[in-house]
Amino acid sequence: MLLATIVLSLADDDKIVYQGDVIGVDRGCLKVLKDRQKLDLAIGDFDTVSAKDLKKIKEKAEKFIQLSPIKDESDFELALEYGDQYDEIHIYGGFGGRLDHEIVNLRHLMADHRLVMHNQQNKLFTLLPGSYVIDKENFKYLSLFAVSKSKVTLKGVVYPLEERILNTDEHYTLSNEILDEQAQLVVHNGRLLIVQSND
Repeated sequence: MLLATIVLSLADDDKIVYQGDVIGVDRGCLKVLKDRQKLDLAIGDFDTVSAKDLKKIKEKAEKFIQLSPIKDESDFELALEYGDQYDEIHIYGGFGGRLDHEIVNLRHLMADHRLVMHNQQNKLFTLLPGSYVIDKENFKYLSLFAVSKSKVTLKGVVYPLEERILNTDEHYTLSNEILDEQAQLVVHNGRLLIVQSND
């Protein structure tokens, strides 16, 4: 399985678990270098980076791509285009800051089941039909949201579900809890957004 970690500009305070190739986006490159990680790709318009920091990024990156600040896509969207070959992409720094960028990031997450978004309190990913084991890790809550109308079975949680239909306008699957270390989830059909979170 080919893995990648994308580090965005808002990842400064995140504790990042680097997996596979590392892609720094704009100021996210500085976080990668601060963490003393190999920077496989640096990409962005770098309009928020000082000349001194930009020089450092260019020197340290295995591959460097500077984008025009005048473009139709965000730096993150263009970084994703370079990630076509990866089976799983872990993203840090996608939450907080400008709400319009956050909405775009969440839309990409819901459309691409390869993406996993992290911050200090949350882990989000989407699941297609299939059987899954969800590890509790260090999260208290497990929430399910239907991206499209879905039928699900969920076991090993405080509020289990048995072949329950979830519609996109329903939210009663908010704030469930895994009882032991793992939950068993079957997505019979549809697409789910999974949120693991802490207070």
